[in-house]
Amino acid sequence: MISVVIAKSTRICNADCSYCCAPPYDREKWTIEDFESFIKKMAPWLGTSVQWIWHGGEPMLMGTDFFYRAREIAERIVPGQIEFSMQSNLLAYDSKKWKNVFQDVLGGRVSTSYDPDELYRTVNGDPVKYNALFWNAVSRMKEDGFRIMAIATFRKETAGLAIPFYERNLAFGKDAMHLRLNYMRPDGRIAGTGKLIDPVEYGQMLVDVYDRWVSDAPCFAVTPLIYALRSSLGFGWGECPWTSHCGGKFLGLEPNGDVYNCSEFADLGSDWKFGNLHEDSMEKMMSSGPALFAQTRMFRIPEECVTCEHYAECDAGCGRDVVLYQAMDGKFPYCASWKAIFSRVKESIASGEANNLIETMKNFIDRGDRRTGLGERPGTENLVQLH
Repeated sequence: MISVVIAKSTRICNADCSYCCAPPYDREKWTIEDFESFIKKMAPWLGTSVQWIWHGGEPMLMGTDFFYRAREIAERIVPGQIEFSMQSNLLAYDSKKWKNVFQDVLGGRVSTSYDPDELYRTVNGDPVKYNALFWNAVSRMKEDGFRIMAIATFRKETAGLAIPFYERNLAFGKDAMHLRLNYMRPDGRIAGTGKLIDPVEYGQMLVDVYDRWVSDAPCFAVTPLIYALRSSLGFGWGECPWTSHCGGKFLGLEPNGDVYNCSEFADLGSDWKFGNLHEDSMEKMMSSGPALFAQTRMFRIPEECVTCEHYAECDAGCGRDVVLYQAMDGKFPYCASWKAIFSRVKESIASGEANNLIETMKNFIDRGDRRTGLGERPGTENLVQLH
């Protein structure tokens, strides 16, 4: 059954970031009728608890009414099954217009993106304008009681900014954002440029941040570190990007109705398309070649992975990146990164060094859902998990 849907209802955006994986190649948007048609078709395939992530482009450009109506339709067709969330650049956030949507429809489950060097996210080519709008929006959202996640993407040249990024967030105290530290991938507008940060360098960056995080035991989560901690404690994993079992459980939907295993596979091109929601049945799409490829990856795990001391926690990593980096041996290309952070996390657990952090994070670790349970404002402490 499907448990995660990444819905790109539009690729239109109010920014023009230089390395974006989803350039606004058209002006296409879903209509509310599209959403209703899609959800009816998908309903028999949806699990009892589905994380539906509005993505883009910039989803806020769909307008507030779209999200209210989408919630009403979902509650009518699949009552209680869908939990809406959003990945947004936040540039269009206005309290009067959006506060109620973010609170009532999304339950505070909002993530955003931020680059610590503040150079490559732009509005009309201007990074200064982008960052001014971004931080103003963050301030307004904090005033409105929301606790968001900031996803930072690092390349070789910016790995040294991870600790300053962490420290800037730490200084916010109880208003700190949850963080996610991603590696930049060579797709979208920078396709074909190779690894943009070496796996060993990225792994060391994660270890450096973990050293601070385990020492400070702050009130905010850091992904992927929180999941390395959680899985090392035996609470399982199964989340993107550390899973070989996402086939048949994740779906990525495009503005024109095309369906992929996830939005990451959509960035690789139409060869990985399951089909189209306007034209094809779910049965046909879920039995397509690309769908079967994703569903059977768990049976193509390299022997080196299966015998690794961290396999139970890592689950062989992201299959999409195996394809992106053309790993002919089928091995996850950032294996060295995961080995480094799992080794460090397990060491800290065994020595007792992680005890304070485990206590701070215990609600998130024990419950095993998508929320940290750490926020002081009910309904606003949630994490949105995206690759």
